[in-house]
Amino acid sequence: GTANSESCMAAGLYEVCQYTAMKQEAGGPCKRREVLERNMESKMKCKMKELCREIRMPEEVTERLCGDGALQDCGLKNLRNHLEAALEAKEKYDALGIPENIYLDTMAVFSRFVGEHHASFGCYGFDREWWTHRQTGLKLFRIGELEYEMTEEDGEKVISVHIPSDACLEPALCQESYGKAEMFFKKYFPEYADCDYICDSWMLSPYLKELLDENSRILKFQQEYEIRDVDPESRAYMQWIFRKEDADLAEVPQETSLQRRAKRWLEAGGKIGSACGILKR
Repeated sequence: GTANSESCMAAGLYEVCQYTAMKQEAGGPCKRREVLERNMESKMKCKMKELCREIRMPEEVTERLCGDGALQDCGLKNLRNHLEAALEAKEKYDALGIPENIYLDTMAVFSRFVGEHHASFGCYGFDREWWTHRQTGLKLFRIGELEYEMTEEDGEKVISVHIPSDACLEPALCQESYGKAEMFFKKYFPEYADCDYICDSWMLSPYLKELLDENSRILKFQQEYEIRDVDPESRAYMQWIFRKEDADLAEVPQETSLQRRAKRWLEAGGKIGSACGILKR
């Protein structure tokens, strides 16, 4: 936005003025270096504030990240470090010619995870630092509704499909995403152009056919995959259906029809688990 751009320009001008002034003082090179470091931090915060605005980070979190106070709670210090890495990654995106909308859609993972933390624990925080190095390291990209990660399986290059919590699994949108992903990797990472697309998720579980309507978007999504392995004991679904992996079944939320159906199914002794499949192409 204009205000943030003007703020960053002001920070840069301030840096030049301060550097010139300090050269004329008796403080010497140590003091000049201190001034430069302080103003480099100011410029970084300006850029981070702009990025937070573009990825729709909650304003409360943005102010804490870009303010002068200490970040000692709920993982926000880690979040700021990862957002700095996201800003550095932008140079690599630009060098490869990857469109800005893919960059912003990919880095919106941070605001999504912060929102998920709030939904689970009632406060804003960040606890997925073990995951987001994929985004900042240009290994995982969001293209349309889905995310695609370049990885390997049994020594072979594959693309792992991930389903963001805010994805709309309308069949037409998923097909659009797959098509754009194929063009993306062919253009920017040709070594992955002809790879298998795999997905390991609770959404591919065959047990879902017992508790969802046949017109369910989840069932239509899994129909696009050839299921090759099922893990009936996996509890990963707890995080995505009930927002807490270790939740007591007696206390899980009952706000959506999926939550209510899943609870009844599990209380009756049913399983959900997860499954792994290969995209039919």
